[in-house]
Amino acid sequence: MSKQLDPKDPTPYFYDAIRKQTTNRPVEALQDMQKAIELNDNRAVYRSRLLLDADLAARSASLGRIYGDLDSSNLAW
Repeated sequence: MSKQLDPKDPTPYFYDAIRKQTTNRPVEALQDMQKAIELNDNRAVYRSRLLLDADLAARSASLGRIYGDLDSSNLAW
């Protein structure tokens, strides 16, 4: 619902990606995380550049974990 109320906010995409990753849905998690990173700078009205960079770092680290999960799942094929 929050994605519909404020489609430019990266936060719901970030948390949805984490939820999907923990429920073993890495491809969907990857899509949401990429969207969260794309929307990161939309929070500039509310947050300083330093905090935006910290948000981006957290999203990028999570993205790395998702890619790790995707790579691990490919080994089983």
